[in-house]
Amino acid sequence: MKLPLKLAILVIVIFGLLVTGMVMWRPMKVRYYAAKLHSEDIRVRQNAVIELLNIDSETVIDCYTSRYDSEDIKERMKTVSDLCVCGDKGEAILKNIFRNWHYCQQVKIPAGTLILENGNKVDIRSLYVDKYEITREKYWLFNFLVSARGPGYMLETLTKFRECEKTGDFSLLQKCNLDLPVTDVSWHDAKAYAEWLGMRLPTMYEWEYMERAGSTGKYGFGDNESLFDEYAWYKENSGGAPHPVGQKKPNKWGIYDIYGNVWELTVIVPLPDADYTLSGGSYNSAVVEIPRSCVILKDNEVGFRCVRDVK
Repeated sequence: MKLPLKLAILVIVIFGLLVTGMVMWRPMKVRYYAAKLHSEDIRVRQNAVIELLNIDSETVIDCYTSRYDSEDIKERMKTVSDLCVCGDKGEAILKNIFRNWHYCQQVKIPAGTLILENGNKVDIRSLYVDKYEITREKYWLFNFLVSARGPGYMLETLTKFRECEKTGDFSLLQKCNLDLPVTDVSWHDAKAYAEWLGMRLPTMYEWEYMERAGSTGKYGFGDNESLFDEYAWYKENSGGAPHPVGQKKPNKWGIYDIYGNVWELTVIVPLPDADYTLSGGSYNSAVVEIPRSCVILKDNEVGFRCVRDVK
């Protein structure tokens, strides 16, 4: 065999080995860094995320989607910390993960007709409705990612979050009561949160419709006011403070804290000259005030939940 031919074959073999090595190296590198995403060392995790986003972002998305779905707030806050170190790309992934997680905490209510006290009828379209009032945790993440205005306790949470990032131990955040409903937010801030996630605030009629949940009684659970303790935190049982969301029974459509805990911001119709009112009562309300609406109240008794149109 002539030398040029041997040389050509050698070049082809070497090139083939290089290509094979490159093909095999990528999945090996992905597996290597994917394993490090589960490290207890925050710096190791963050470095792994940065590397993976350059070669296989789907691995990052799958891992942190699963982690954010945890019932442990520490795991969710680890996700925030790990992804935000990656700049805009990491924050965009975090927002998508958070939005999908939020959507999974909604129930779909059927279309129907609301009959008002004066006998008028209002047609209500099918909606996705938050099962829970927006928590401090959810609003804090919005506040963190978009640098929005927020109540003073949000700054305290941010301070603790930064402390946790230094140590890698996020258990300190459990002291921030992030499972309480967010309060002290304006109508405009609540609206901004909802729109950030592709949602909106419910109208006063939609809220009343979801509160009744198909019931023909005075309340969604009927007319027996002695059942309020099972469904609501209000003046008689709250101890003068809001409570973590979802501790009482939901109504028939799976919506929690529709009575009491915090008043909920709702939109007065007709649009487009929309203003807001408050619905549902709070931890400081007597039974007689629930589920009536009002306009002016202390900010620390006012929160909100979101709805999403079915398309």
